[in-house]
Amino acid sequence: MYTTYQAFGDEFVAAEEIVLEAMRGDSPSVATLREARAESKTRIADLRSRVSRAR
Repeated sequence: MYTTYQAFGDEFVAAEEIVLEAMRGDSPSVATLREARAESKTRIADLRSRVSRAR
């Protein structure tokens, strides 16, 4: 049975994957890392607010 919390976990991993993929790219840079981290943080913040409401 796939639960809501498992879905949240999958979304968290996907948000972290943004940073990993950016650094695995052809030319990783500090600028690329900053952009990827900003996107990841945005997604994690959204996820955190949804998890808080799901309790």
